This record gives sequence, C-alpha cells and structure tokens, in this order.
Amino acid sequence: MFRRASASAVSLMALAAALGAHAAEVPAPAPAAPADEADTEVSRVVVTAAPYAVSLDSITSSVNVVTRDQLDVAPPVGLGDALNGLPGLRSTFYGPGASRPVIRGLSGPRVMVLQNGVGQVDASALSPDHAVASDPAEASRIEVLRGPSTLAYGGSGIGGVVNMIDDRVPSVRADKAVEGRLAASASSVDDGRAISGALKVNAGPLVFAFDADHRQSADYDISTPAVSGRRAVRDGLTVDPAKTVKNADVEMDAYGAGVSYIHDTGFFGLSVKRTDTTYGVPYEQILAPIDPAAEGPVSIHLQQTRYDLRGEQQVDVGPFELVRLSAGYADYGHAEVSVTDGEVGTRFLSSGTEGRLELVQKARDGWQGAVGFQGLTRDFEAIGDEAFVPSVTVKELGVFTLQRLDRDSWGLDAGLRLDRRSLDTAAAKREFDNVSASLGVFFKPADHQFYALTLSRNGRAPTEFELFADGPHPGTGGYEVGDASLDSEKVT
Repeated sequence: MFRRASASAVSLMALAAALGAHAAEVPAPAPAAPADEADTEVSRVVVTAAPYAVSLDSITSSVNVVTRDQLDVAPPVGLGDALNGLPGLRSTFYGPGASRPVIRGLSGPRVMVLQNGVGQVDASALSPDHAVASDPAEASRIEVLRGPSTLAYGGSGIGGVVNMIDDRVPSVRADKAVEGRLAASASSVDDGRAISGALKVNAGPLVFAFDADHRQSADYDISTPAVSGRRAVRDGLTVDPAKTVKNADVEMDAYGAGVSYIHDTGFFGLSVKRTDTTYGVPYEQILAPIDPAAEGPVSIHLQQTRYDLRGEQQVDVGPFELVRLSAGYADYGHAEVSVTDGEVGTRFLSSGTEGRLELVQKARDGWQGAVGFQGLTRDFEAIGDEAFVPSVTVKELGVFTLQRLDRDSWGLDAGLRLDRRSLDTAAAKREFDNVSASLGVFFKPADHQFYALTLSRNGRAPTEFELFADGPHPGTGGYEVGDASLDSEKVT
C-alpha cells in the first residue's frame, strides 16, 4: 500500500551537550556489600529483569538495553522504529507517527510497553495505527526483556516487555548543582527536525527535574511511486506518480516536570507529563478507479496527561530490606480526523491508574528474592459512528514472587504469578484467572562462561478489542470482529 522510508534518510546534525553532564548510572536497589579494593569492575545492573539487582552477564532472561548515549545519536523516531533492528525486534508501521515493537513475531497486547514499570494507559495495543503515548527521547534508558522475568509485570507479556525508564522523578541527586542534556537533529528525507533536553537541579534535599521533546517531519521521499508498478499492471490501476509517501507528517510535543525528596535511605517523588501529537496515517495512493466506499486520508490527534508517583525506602522488617512503589494515572484521548473535511470520525478515550508495590528480600548466602503486588483500573470508551469497541471498565489484580539462588558456579531462577482480570461492558462481563510460572537453571563453569536453560508458562487474558470489537476501523481500512467467548491464551 505504501513504502517505508529507506536508509537513505540523512541525519544532518546530532548534538548532545551537557551542563555538567555525566553518564547516568542506574542505582542498585539495595546497598552493596563492601568489596575489595582490587575489585573495581562493576557489572551492568538491569532494573527491569527483577526487583533486586542482577548483573547483565548472569541473567537467565534475554535483555537488550538502549542507553541515553545511544538515544542521543539515534534518529528521532517512534518507539518501534527506535528498537527496530535489535536482535529479535522489529516494528509495526503505519507511517512514522505510529510504530510499536514486534518481539519475535509477537505484537499488540502480547508486548507490554511500560513507563517506569507501569503501563502506558493508552490505546496503542489495540491497533497498529495507534501511537505509543511516550517518545524515546524522554527516556534515560530503554530495556527490552524477554523470558521468565516478564512475570514481574504481568502474564500479558508473552512476547516481551519494553520498559522506558525516565528520570522525571529523580532517584539520585545531580552530581553538580545543575546538570542536563540537549540534543538536536535534522533529516533531509522528510524535512524533519527534532530537539529534546532535560535539566536536573539540586535544592537541598529536594531535586527538581524538567524535560521537553519536540519532533516534526513532513511526508517522506521514496525512490519509486508508493504503489508498485507490478500491482498497477495486474489490477489496471492508475497510481499517483509522486515519489512521496503522503499523509505521513508528524508533529509531536512532550514536556514534563518532577520533584523528589532524596535522603540517605531512599527517595519519594511526583511528576507530571503532557504529550500532544498529530500524525497522518498513509493511505493507498491510487488515482483510478476510485472506490466510492473507501475512506479518505485520516490523521490522528493524540493527547495525554500523565501523573506518576515513585518511591523507594530501605527497611528492616522481617525478611525484607527494601520497599519500592510505582504508580501512574493517565488521561488519554485520540481522535481520528478526516484530512479532507476535518470531520472527527472516532474518538478513543482511556483513563486509569496502575500501581505496583515490591518488597525486596535481604540477600542471604546467594539467595535473593522479592514479592510484589500490582493493580490496574482503566475506563475505555470509543465515541462516534465508527466506534467498533464498546465502552468497558478493565480491572486487574496480580501478585508475584521472583526468587534467585546463586551458588557461584550454578544457580536457580524461579517465578510465580497469579492474575485476575475483569472486563465489564453494558452488555457483558468476563473474568479471567491466570497462573504463570517459570523455572530456570544456570551454570558458570569458568569466568566469562554462562549457560542457562529456562522453562515458562504464561496465561494471557484477552483484551476488550479481541472480545468485543465489531465495526469498521478507518485508520487501518479494515472491519474489526471480536469473539466474546474467547478464553485465556496459554503459552509454554
């Protein structure tokens, strides 16, 4: 239908300037034990894979980490395109405005996209033309997790978990009184330009953070017309001869601020973020014959306001040494607007709160572990003549535990999660109970050698889209049909 921008897009400028900048290190969740003076090498710590610290070179799950330095020199694109090309990762594509990760061939609701460990509360999982409500330029790092450790975030992540970690709620003080970053870029293939920046300011025990991100691009050039000549001959079509993918423009603005109270044994903070994006959905560029029933070009206007609360506190309560809290509330909406006459066809609204509480155990003779609780309540509504999903209230509750035993040359990883999900519409209500579990064994026969074998079983409850959809969807040019009798999906 349309062609994707090729690698010939030229980056004209990439600037990463720092006001006393430094490479941000991810703090370990608990104080490390004293080490010998000679032991100066520090393993990279992955914070998504488990509530406790696990080095990247000894984890049984598959993890990719994209750092802030890598994001600074990467092209300014959406989340899926930013991760496209990593091992096992590809991207959906409905133009540059909407891209979402595809992990080992799985996409949509089978890939969980999180921000600081909690959900986006957007509509990106419902359809490939719906954008993720967060931009990679906001992140201090992005972690992609596949395997048993996805149990910490829900059984729905049978494909994997993408966690965008930002520093909007600071967890550590700035090294200097004021520090920050600034990045700007431009591209020739789509007349694109982007600028993003962040600032962190110390004020006694308080640390303030500010960030902003702007990205804008026009229709992009390609080497041939958007519809292939072979198809035009086969179907007797007259195609648009322009070597441009039309209705592919993007304009995105995101800005936020946060404050944390940081002390010797923890932190607690709040943040707010606003996202405002307008992007086109490319269409079939055929001049004749004209289908009178076909929808015209559509653009999507997305807005979200998000509030986050995060905290961490060292404790000494029974077997636990650390309590960690993350919660987020988001008010999201997007409208599908006809480019021809400006008429709003369908509006999607989603608002809700998701939170998680983690209790991290004290490390004892190579044994680490954590217990966690997670809850979500979300109201989803589609408004308009082409609203193909009914209004629904979604509630989820989950409890999980992850345990790890490391005996230097061998070890075990295990996880267990119980989930309940309910979906309530005016006409029907469905409830699902799922059990997900994993077990892994690993061996370290010598330095720089690590072998692991893992087994896992996940249960995923269907989404409101899969259960209740029934109607035309102009963004994708399809007719969506759900099945209210679906059971949970099981993956081993």
